[in-house]
Amino acid sequence: MSSIHEYIQQIRMIDGHEHLATPQIRKKENHDFFSLMHYLDSDLVTAGMERGILSRRSQLGD
Repeated sequence: MSSIHEYIQQIRMIDGHEHLATPQIRKKENHDFFSLMHYLDSDLVTAGMERGILSRRSQLGD
């Protein structure tokens, strides 16, 4: 088992991808700050926050 652990420790990985819309798409779709932070919302829901709290629609009562 330690040889597998040692091998995995030697793997070098850099994840540089992103999922952000272009400025034109953000303007067209009226994205706000929290919609740009979609991972933040998922992380907070996983930690126990009620789903939808950060969405603009929930704040406006739609």
